[in-house]
Amino acid sequence: LKIRGLRKSFDRPILAGLDLDINSGETFVVLGQSGTGKSVLLKIIVGLMPQDDGDVEVLGESITGADEGRRFEIRKRFGMLFQNAALFDSMTILENVGFAFFESGLPPEEIRRRVKEKLAMVRLANIEEKLPAELSGGMKKRVGLARAIASEPPILLYDEPTTGLDPVTSAVINRLIRRIQKELSITSIVVTHDLASAAFVGDRLGLLHEGRMRFIGPPAEFQLSADPVVRQFARGEAPG
Repeated sequence: LKIRGLRKSFDRPILAGLDLDINSGETFVVLGQSGTGKSVLLKIIVGLMPQDDGDVEVLGESITGADEGRRFEIRKRFGMLFQNAALFDSMTILENVGFAFFESGLPPEEIRRRVKEKLAMVRLANIEEKLPAELSGGMKKRVGLARAIASEPPILLYDEPTTGLDPVTSAVINRLIRRIQKELSITSIVVTHDLASAAFVGDRLGLLHEGRMRFIGPPAEFQLSADPVVRQFARGEAPG
């Protein structure tokens, strides 16, 4: 992905000329305080929110400059794990994970095979006929991840993947993010407040501050940065 000069304002500037390159096959983690525009950035990247200015290229093609029909096709290159998993409550796990396949003309047995394969990747088995209400929060997250990778998109977006989870379940999700990146050669963008998760899953971290990337680099450099804004965030200190 290539982002150039990205600007977005509501009652105040949120993104202020942001530039960012995300390399093929890497996991890039976006950090930042609440309200700094992390989720806005994801929505613009995937074409769900218009930018005020600037451009986002996805695999060499501008999604921000495309018409709605073409933007719809570019979106198929993305999978997304939402913060609350966003499963359809009235659908079974089979129907949730296989949602993208039911209009594809694939025979039901092939859809079931693919769903079981992706559930196995996230360490879930024999839950296809269950409803989301029958699952724990961590299991719902894993089902959401299985749905996000069902069509094996080249780019995966994670919006706060460990929020609301206990430390053990968070560690399970972090390991899955890493393993799926390697097994499927997926390019991943992770938005999180969880510094431990960021350090574990991220090849590079970016700190969003005042509408731009204040820091971009590997986790070790983030922790050792002399920048007072980066150091404050890394240490969880009160505003100075």
